[in-house]
Amino acid sequence: MVTLKLLYEMLKKGAAPKSVIGTIAVLNTINAAATGIANYRSKHKGETRPTKSGKLGMAGEMLALSAYAGAHTAEQNGKPRLAKTLRKIGRAAFIGSLPLAAHASWTYIKRAIFGGNSDEDTPEA
Repeated sequence: MVTLKLLYEMLKKGAAPKSVIGTIAVLNTINAAATGIANYRSKHKGETRPTKSGKLGMAGEMLALSAYAGAHTAEQNGKPRLAKTLRKIGRAAFIGSLPLAAHASWTYIKRAIFGGNSDEDTPEA
């Protein structure tokens, strides 16, 4: 819910590209739904663990959003060079997070379909 609120506020203020906000929102929605299904089907309720790629992907997404927010603030305060640099950092962080986030989503979807609570007991497909 916190990420959703953050994405909404950034969208409302135009602080980050819509494509970045939309992609993060879709990936987080997929992950939440798949994790919910996996938890529901699990013998050990509430024990589904995040993947390493999911944690790293989320860190990249948060770095990207922070950089875009900083760029927006810098631009509002008359610092266009800093804003440009921060946008480049945000873009690089977002692009770097995509393979990790996609892997995490795929893993969570596999857990929802085949079962399993962690990387070790999720079947390879």
